[in-house]
Amino acid sequence: NVLKLVIGIYFPNVMFENPSRDENYLSKFYERYYGLKNEAGYFYIQATKPDTIGSVLSDSPAGFAGYMFEKFSTCKNRYTTKSDAGLFEKFTIDEFLTNVMIYWVTNSITSSVRYFKENVAILFNSEYNDFNNFNVPKQVPVGLSFFTEEIYSAPTSILSDQYDKLVHVEHLPRGGQFPALEEPQILSDDLKRFVQKAVIN
Repeated sequence: NVLKLVIGIYFPNVMFENPSRDENYLSKFYERYYGLKNEAGYFYIQATKPDTIGSVLSDSPAGFAGYMFEKFSTCKNRYTTKSDAGLFEKFTIDEFLTNVMIYWVTNSITSSVRYFKENVAILFNSEYNDFNNFNVPKQVPVGLSFFTEEIYSAPTSILSDQYDKLVHVEHLPRGGQFPALEEPQILSDDLKRFVQKAVIN
């Protein structure tokens, strides 16, 4: 798959079924990948020291709200120069605070960030030594949706090597890491399209 990506950069017409779109997504991926040095700190600490960051976030409601505010903004549209981080272009203050309060009242942020450590451990376990070895059942229909502000997207030609029954791939016009909050209608419509294809297949 890495080889396909490299070849696709130089010869998109050979590797990709929709060269103009997939080449554009690849360029965005590399642009965002190299920008991760500014945004990946949370991933590393959550994946390596979840109990530490969890304890800190559980100690201060204002500190936790600030942490969530930053993640909601950068995972949505990466506005780092706006005074309000562009957060409320897609969310209301009530929606944001509801999300914060669910974690705070249930004291569940530590178990939430521990998810990162558990999944990184699985990824680097010898049993799962590459992305092709995740135990996706062979006969289960798979649908994938890529939103424009997500860090990663992939050409269908590469995805089809990973999933035996890939029935649905969509590159959607808007949205980031929280599509159910940001673009509920787009996500809902896409889920319906996937279910229709899955039933047929």
